Amino acid sequence: MLPLVPDLDLRRALSFVATSGVAFVEKALDPDYCRCIQHEVQSAPFERLPNEVGPYRVREEADLFRITQANLDNYPTVRRVRRELISRVHADGHGIDGSNRWFPNDIAVMRYRPGSKGVSPHRDGLKNRYLVAIVTLQGSAPLAHCANREGTIVQEWETTIGSLVLLRAPGFACAQKDDRPFHTVGGPAAGWRCSLTLRMNTALADLS
Repeated sequence: MLPLVPDLDLRRALSFVATSGVAFVEKALDPDYCRCIQHEVQSAPFERLPNEVGPYRVREEADLFRITQANLDNYPTVRRVRRELISRVHADGHGIDGSNRWFPNDIAVMRYRPGSKGVSPHRDGLKNRYLVAIVTLQGSAPLAHCANREGTIVQEWETTIGSLVLLRAPGFACAQKDDRPFHTVGGPAAGWRCSLTLRMNTALADLS
């Protein structure tokens, strides 16, 4: 079983990220592979996030488990997704500055409980570079690109199992720190939602 769906082409999505900041790919990861990842991390030590974080008091109603250099070998299914997605981004992003330098070293598994309100409008941290990639492993929820911190919606999608969201980070297509897109994630449509987020965090060690 391959992690990515056959004939996945991210060229158009990456071009859209370069110009607009956010792109949505409805089918990127094989649903069976998503279930394999869930099985692999189901007993991981998730931690409940604070209800609010940072100076802008961003709301986060979710549980988090982080995968880094220290524990990546314990999650070979996640490791393979990372490797395949890097390869696809490098190939399909040819000619877009920064795409071939994206090597995510900070992998977050997020679980949203039934009734959760998700995450309020925010921008991902300045320590991230090039791209942030979010794959939905379980459930569904609305994810919106916003014009501002108040949550004025530019475009909205319904994330489903295997869908991929790409967000612009500093360095991608010469993006600056203020080019990070505001975005928000709603609570699960029903039951639980689980996602896998890959970032290149300059504060962490590289992954082998």
